[in-house]
This record gives sequence, C-alpha cells and structure tokens, in this order.
Amino acid sequence: MNQQQSQSSSPRRNNSEFSIEAHQVESESSLNLQIAYSWLTAALLIVILFNCFLTLLLSSFTFHLSFRIPILFVSIGHLLYLIKICISYNKIAKNNHQCCFELIWGIGLISYYSCLIYFVDNNDFQMQYLAMVLEVYTIIWVMHSILQLHRNKTQIYQLKLIVVLIRFCFVTQLMFINLKLIDWLSIKWIYTFSIFWLFLLISILLQLVCLLKLPMLINKYLHSRIDQKGILMIHIIGMIWANLFLFSFCGVPVYALLKMSLSLEQNIEYNYILAIICNVFQTLIFMVYTIYHKDILSAFMIGVLHIQSQEQIEREPEIINFPSCRNNKKFVYNFRDNILNDFPKQLIKISSTYYLPEEQRNQTEINSAGFNNKSPTLTEIAQHDGMMKQCFNCFHQQSCTVYIPCGHGGVCQKCALDWNQERKECLICRSHTQAILKVVYANDQRVKVVDIIALN
Repeated sequence: MNQQQSQSSSPRRNNSEFSIEAHQVESESSLNLQIAYSWLTAALLIVILFNCFLTLLLSSFTFHLSFRIPILFVSIGHLLYLIKICISYNKIAKNNHQCCFELIWGIGLISYYSCLIYFVDNNDFQMQYLAMVLEVYTIIWVMHSILQLHRNKTQIYQLKLIVVLIRFCFVTQLMFINLKLIDWLSIKWIYTFSIFWLFLLISILLQLVCLLKLPMLINKYLHSRIDQKGILMIHIIGMIWANLFLFSFCGVPVYALLKMSLSLEQNIEYNYILAIICNVFQTLIFMVYTIYHKDILSAFMIGVLHIQSQEQIEREPEIINFPSCRNNKKFVYNFRDNILNDFPKQLIKISSTYYLPEEQRNQTEINSAGFNNKSPTLTEIAQHDGMMKQCFNCFHQQSCTVYIPCGHGGVCQKCALDWNQERKECLICRSHTQAILKVVYANDQRVKVVDIIALN
C-alpha cells in the first residue's frame, strides 16, 4: 500500500515529455527573440530613412538642388513598403478590409507624390483636389477603425486606430502645405507646420523623460548588488538607445524646421551644412550603437514588451491568465457566452496519470441493467467519451479537470472543488495548485480548456 502511494505521489514523466517541454521553451524564446529583432530592425530603418530624407531636403535648400530628389526618395520608399504589404497580405487581401484600406491609401499617396514632383516646376497645376480626396478617404478609414474598435475592444485594434490617426495627421499636414503654396491659406509658414510641431513637441517631452530616467538608472547601478548589475546594465544601454532614437526626431529636425519656416516666410536663404553634418553623424552613431549592442537591446526590447503585456492584463479585470509548468503559456478566459468563437482553443499537454486504464464493461451487467430497477453499476455510470474516464475519487461522474501547474487530473468538477476547499493541492502529487481547469477531450493526450473553475 505504501509502495502504491509513493508511486502515485510522484508524477510520471518520460523522456518524450522532457523533450516536448525543452522544444516548447526553446521555440517560445526564439519567437520572443525574433519579435525583438524585428522591432530593432524597424526602428533602425525608420531612423535611417527619415534622416536620409532630411539630409536630401536640406541639401536641396543649401546647394540649390531640385526638390524632386527628396520627393522621389519618399515615393520609392513608400512604393517598396506597398510591395511589402502586398506580399504579406497576398492570401487574405480579398477579405481583409484593413489591407484594402492600406493599399488604396498607399496608391493615393504615391499618386500625390507624383503630382507633387510635377508641381515643383508647374505651380499652376491644380493638385489640391487630390489632397482633399486623400483627406476624405483617410477620414473614412479613421471612422472604420473606430467602429472596429467599438466592436472589438482589444489592444490590437487600439494600435491600428493610433496608426490610422497618425496617417490622418500626415495627410492633413500635406494638405496644409499644398494650400499654403497656392495661397489658399493666409497664415504664416511656422503655423502651417503646426502638426509637425505637435509631433516634435511630443518627441521632446519623451526625450526629457528618458534623459531624467537615465541618471536614476546609473545611480541605482552604482549602489546595487553584484547580482543586479547585469539587469541594470541592460536597462542603461537600452535607455541610451532610446535617447538616441528620440534625438533623431527632436534634435536636427527642430532646428531645420524652424530655419525653414523663417526662410520661406522672409525669402531668405539659410545655410544648412552644419545641420547636414550633425544629421549624418547622428545617424552613423545610432546605426553602430544598435548593431554593436543588438543582443543586449533585444533583451531590453523583450523586457519592454513583457511589461506592456502585463500592464494590459492588469487593466482588464475580466481576463485571467496564469502560467503552466509545461510550456509557460497563458490561458486566457473571457466571461462571455461566445468565448468558443472569439478565442482559439488553448491546448495543454498533461501527464499520463490523467488517463486511467480503460475498464471493460461486463456484458452480464449491461444485459441485466434493463430488467432490474437497481442502482446502476460503476461501469454503467462511466461515460466512455473518447479517452475521458470516470473520476477516480467518486467513480460516479466523468473526469473533466486538470490541476495547474503540475498538469495532473482525473477527477470530476465536484471532487476537485471539494478537495480545493480543504487543501489547495493536487490529489496525485500533493503540490500546491494555482488553478483548476475544466477540460474536454480533443485528441491523443491533449485536451481543450473550456473553463476556469478555481483560482488560488
């Protein structure tokens, strides 16, 4: 008896389960690393492209070059982005409204750039109507994004709405510049760039926050223990990178936009050679710093994304999540009637102790059950639904629970709740339980999570 108890108290795990766990942890870490690298690559490309455009624009003012060069540069960059969108959405473009909106908006913006190239030497060309059409289309896109956010109040749709609003501001700024060039606006040039000034002001405020946070991290690093210095050094390197990134949008651009506004207003030519040199050196420093510290910055980016996901979870009390010991994935349950339609089925790998050996029904009991008015036998009560067996505690109901984080199961919901009220531990391995899941059988050694019946 003691030998059986000792065997049942230890979870049975074979080599295949350990290999599955190692593969899952490795795949999850590699996925996080890929996401971090993609964010770093996107930030690096944004800074390089923006500073290249700014350098070309300032060179046009300084060396009296054609303004078609920076406009053509932006057109080619946007065309390449549009090709990337087409490749990414080639399978779902027919039924994805977001993709259709983005493609049409991109085609309209490239058409506007083409007209702007022609407008440089032909000031009588009436291109303001195309800007107005693009503005109306962007407003429709904003209204559609707001409607989508109202239907699906998730973080993804919030980010999509923010991106669309930024594009709306960009198109509005282009229309203001166009109307000022044809004298439809009677305001000064410094006010014409009001939307650009707003974004620059936001960048300056973020820059000040990062600059104030950097000495605090350095002071904390100098007074910390040895085991904490590694993590703090990652934060310091990441904060320096964030300052360099923000300085790309609030350093030289502020100086250049201010002098450009005065130049257009007073018809005075300014020299932008110093701004061009600073812009080139700042871009090179940011590139070298990002490439040299790419591994540390990826760890910093993973930490930032993890903090954002945790804050999102805390803001939504109706969503519950907890880790599993098998793959450290989050099981998300939303208390709505249509949960099975809105959320994908989360699958977990559980140990072989969940499934009891299948009991063969006695044919004599089956034949005599219809003639006798006695209480049904245990094997008659058991529901043979796939691999889900009867509860090994009461033998009256079907087993439908799994303990988290150990992954054991084999008892019904009533027995699991009764035992959880007395002792918050697993019936098999006696380890502390964080939650109890209600499951249904899916396939071999896997179950679907359909409910969370207890949280400890």
